[in-house]
Amino acid sequence: MASFDKFLRKYICRIIGALCVGGLHLLIVAIVVLEGGEGPGFTLLYMDLPIVYLWQFFNGKGGSIFGLTFYFLGTLMYALLGWLIGWMGDWLRQSSQEG
Repeated sequence: MASFDKFLRKYICRIIGALCVGGLHLLIVAIVVLEGGEGPGFTLLYMDLPIVYLWQFFNGKGGSIFGLTFYFLGTLMYALLGWLIGWMGDWLRQSSQEG
């Protein structure tokens, strides 16, 4: 249990950042699904530019499974972005404790 506490203490900002940013993306995806693929939520998903280019390539070649895959990949991409933001928070927290 002590090793998990060390892990949690070391990576807490990164975990929170990944959960917040990835969760925000999942919220936008849920809004898009409820709107039927139209509206302002769909426009927000164009922030997933690398994923959207793949989506346009496969559009119409397999149905909704490709759309769901790209929603998942976009969420993973934003979770990694949140992890990096959390890493900066960890770095700032450690540098303030040293000074």
